[in-house]
Amino acid sequence: MIKYLKTLLAAGHSSMVRYLPTILNRLLYLLTHEGFTADGHTNCMKTLIHVVATYHDTGHDKLLQQYIKYMFVTAPWANYKCKTIHEELATGMQSLLRPSTAD
Repeated sequence: MIKYLKTLLAAGHSSMVRYLPTILNRLLYLLTHEGFTADGHTNCMKTLIHVVATYHDTGHDKLLQQYIKYMFVTAPWANYKCKTIHEELATGMQSLLRPSTAD
């Protein structure tokens, strides 16, 4: 799975525009998937940041806003043991922003 995340970093902007909802849905699902490794979470966060930065740099912020407004749905909260997307995003950003892991 990590290999595919790294391949997505090399994808062109036109491919990302065409498959934006699918890409974001899968990345956000992987963040909350329990069987995913710590390295997988880090690569998933890097890919998510890359996708958002690419849209921002090319001036397509409106597409991201429309995705959040019309398509983004959080998974139903089955029990209190599973983590939310917001928890995983905060944890992932904290680990990426540490000076020891900064690229």
